[in-house]
Amino acid sequence: VPAQEAVPDLVYVISDNNGGGIFSQLEQGAPKFANSFERVFGTPLDADIPAAVIALGFACHVATTLEELNTALKEALAAGGVHVLVARTCSRADEVVALQNVNDAIRQALATA
Repeated sequence: VPAQEAVPDLVYVISDNNGGGIFSQLEQGAPKFANSFERVFGTPLDADIPAAVIALGFACHVATTLEELNTALKEALAAGGVHVLVARTCSRADEVVALQNVNDAIRQALATA
């Protein structure tokens, strides 16, 4: 933000699963491709996102639970200014299973509606 402009009230939430999560939802994320997936699509970043955010001069909070994320969000909104929240999420494999369970529940609900 240029010096002559007011700093906006803005909260960024970064979902951090160490990279590659978007690809695990596609066909190549299927269990039968597990041996190749991590090497080709997993793209683990092992990046220190909070350190990068702090180096840019922004406040940063890491949350590992939904409760921590909710608390950090409320605090950031109350404080005003620019804040970055890093939400550490489950593994890509766990995410695939969770989303499949949600999809199955939706299909079942629609079939019985």
